[in-house]
This record gives sequence, C-alpha cells and structure tokens, in this order.
Amino acid sequence: MTNKIKLIENTDLDEFKKNLKFTRESKNITIENASKLLNININILQSIENGELETLTNDVFTIGHIRTYLKWLEIDPNLIISEKNINENSNLNIQKHKVVLPYKLKISKFYVSLISIILFFILILIYNNKTKINPDSYVNINTSKIETLEDEKIYETNINSEVPLNKKIEKDISQNILNELNYIYIRANADSWIEIQKNNSEILVSKVIKKGEELKLPYEKDLILVTGNAGGIIIHINDTIITNIGLSGEVKRNISLNYDNLIKFLKE
Repeated sequence: MTNKIKLIENTDLDEFKKNLKFTRESKNITIENASKLLNININILQSIENGELETLTNDVFTIGHIRTYLKWLEIDPNLIISEKNINENSNLNIQKHKVVLPYKLKISKFYVSLISIILFFILILIYNNKTKINPDSYVNINTSKIETLEDEKIYETNINSEVPLNKKIEKDISQNILNELNYIYIRANADSWIEIQKNNSEILVSKVIKKGEELKLPYEKDLILVTGNAGGIIIHINDTIITNIGLSGEVKRNISLNYDNLIKFLKE
C-alpha cells in the first residue's frame, strides 16, 4: 500500500482547512495568484486547502511544495507528515496541535508582557555595569594602544627586512578579498520564495521576494539557502554572479552560500 500524506496526529482537519484559507485571504491573494507566485500547480494548492492530502503523490517534490506553501502562509510546516515518516519515528511522542495559526499570532499578551519585563531588568543590569567602570581601565586602554603601536612598528620592521615582496602582495590581495566579502546579494528575476538559515537551523529570512527586488545580507560562511524557485534568483558575491543554481520553479535546499561553494556553480 502506498504511503500517504496526512496531518500530524490530534490536529483538527476542519480547523486546519479554515486557517489555511483565512491566512491566504488575509494576504488579499487568490489561490490562482498564489499558484503563479509560488510556481506550484493550482491542483496541489486546492487539495491542500480542501484537506484532501491523501490524494496527493507522496514524493519529495510534492512534500516540498506543501512545505513551501505552509511557510509562505506562516503556518507550521511540520503539521504535514507522511505515513513513511510515522513508521520511521513511531517511538517519538507527538504533541497535540489543537489550533493551527500563523507563527506571528501564537504569542499571547501574557508572554509579551513577561518578555518586556525581562528585557527591562536586563537593560537595568547593563546600565548599572556601565556606571561601575573602574577609572584605572582608561589607563590600561591607553597603555594597550601604546603597546599596539610598538608591536606594529616591530612588525613593519620585520616585513621590510625579512618578508619578500611577493608575500606582501599576497597579503594585500587576501585582505582585499576579505573586505569585499562583507555582503551577499540575492536578486529576483522572477517572484521567488526564499529562506536563509544559519548553521542549517536558525532561520534569518523567510519571505517571497518580488521580481526586481534585491536582498542584501552580511556575508557568513555558514549560511544556507532554501528556495521554491531556483531559476528565479541571481546571487551576487565578490563581483561574481551566479545564475545557474537551478531551474525555474525548482525547489532547492541546502545551498551553501559559502563563497568557495558558490563559485563551483560557475564550473558546472
């Protein structure tokens, strides 16, 4: 028997369907426009909103489309699973999900108040620590500056006397490359959903970028890109432009934004 796609245990199907439609309509977008925007077949979106998950083909592409749509609606994508995943993780405890709501609607007023109070006390502690700075620290700072200047003079002397000229040039080139890798730019030549993760876990950005829109991010070696339209984005880093990370409408995951990994696309 073929494994089926279904809702996680204890999730109400009617509530799930109602929240999908409500969240999409709150964005003032029809299901037809959502299909065009996300490059997902409208039949798949209709099956999802009608709760007809068992009629969908249980493969990596369909699962990817479902997760893309739920993330775009800001609804937990982990509410959708397959029977295969259930069999492989039968020993795990499944939590109850009584209400399916977008992430931004889940924080109650109580938790907002609690977080505000905690932040207030943290600010007070930071202020008190700053007012207790020892005056002697200014002397230490000035002394460290003098020591640093002396170290720089010794370093420059050693370079002029011992290091060959080509080593200096190599050092300058390396420094220039590091300076240029301050930012990474992701530009859309078609509407595309993207997600930027750090250390393959922390989500920094999750949004749909419109055609012609450009996203600027501080460069870090451990950033990962996930996109629902690999052929619709262009990556620009260190005067290098990468346009061939995938096909139009293709779902791509775990694309490393490390410069050394990105330039490999140019050789493919």
